[in-house]
Amino acid sequence: MRLRWSKVTPQIALAPAVALTLVTFVGSICWTVYMSLTKSKRMPHYAIDWSDWAKQYRRVFNDDGWTIAFSNLIFLAFGSALAILFGFILAALIDREKRGQDIFRTLFCTPLRCR
Repeated sequence: MRLRWSKVTPQIALAPAVALTLVTFVGSICWTVYMSLTKSKRMPHYAIDWSDWAKQYRRVFNDDGWTIAFSNLIFLAFGSALAILFGFILAALIDREKRGQDIFRTLFCTPLRCR
């Protein structure tokens, strides 16, 4: 069977970018987990103290700032989900064929300058 270069060429072209992205992403996660097990605070300290490896996690979870940051994260996730949902609903309403469609599109799209 003959190899079709039109199907293989994009995959070959994207392979280095995908590999670099995966190595960087996974490497960053591994480095963060490794550094979280050390005694680092502001300056890096690269030795892991295995007798008290969870010290940093206890310190973070007992901090009031962590609770505030976590609640902000939940609020942001909920707000983002609502924005995506309402955006989808508005897009579905614009795409429907209904009476008064031109008025709705004019009112909705004029501030956005879309066609």
